[in-house]
Amino acid sequence: MRRLAIMLAVILAAMAEAVRTTVRLVWRAGRWIAESVAAPRSRAPAAAVAADEALDALAEASLPAPAPAVTAPEPAPVCPASEWGAVALAYAVARKAGEPEPDLRTLDEAALAWLRGLDDADLGRLRMLTPRQAGEHMLGTWPIPGLSLCPTIRQHQASLLPTPPAPRVAEPEPAALAYAGPRLAYG
Repeated sequence: MRRLAIMLAVILAAMAEAVRTTVRLVWRAGRWIAESVAAPRSRAPAAAVAADEALDALAEASLPAPAPAVTAPEPAPVCPASEWGAVALAYAVARKAGEPEPDLRTLDEAALAWLRGLDDADLGRLRMLTPRQAGEHMLGTWPIPGLSLCPTIRQHQASLLPTPPAPRVAEPEPAALAYAGPRLAYG
């Protein structure tokens, strides 16, 4: 029981010291804030004020020239998928409406050939997409089911090359094709 009383006394003493320290720190902080906000208690001599003004003038003279005004950042570059998709959608809408083709210079020759080769059903599916979806399909990053794939420039160039003739294979003689019956090996 005596031990419990000693422990309780030690805990209470520590708590009292913590409260006292907290009050002291808060009081000092309040006084510091009040002194920094309020006017100084005594006036500085005129020589000190003149020296401060001279130092301020020197500091202003030694400052570098102000930086030029900050300009607005350049707009983010347009995603190639969105750009290609917008051109493809404009082409699909123009073809449906019977209008002249839009400017297709953005597309490479493979995408241009693919776009001009689409039938009305494929153009209808293309018109239902967003520009980004259409462009991602054209670039091959996100194929749309049911819509023919746009070839890459290499695939397109390879399709333009003439196909080499099929290699000639020696034809077997008709006698070799005749059925000779089972080949049985007897010992």
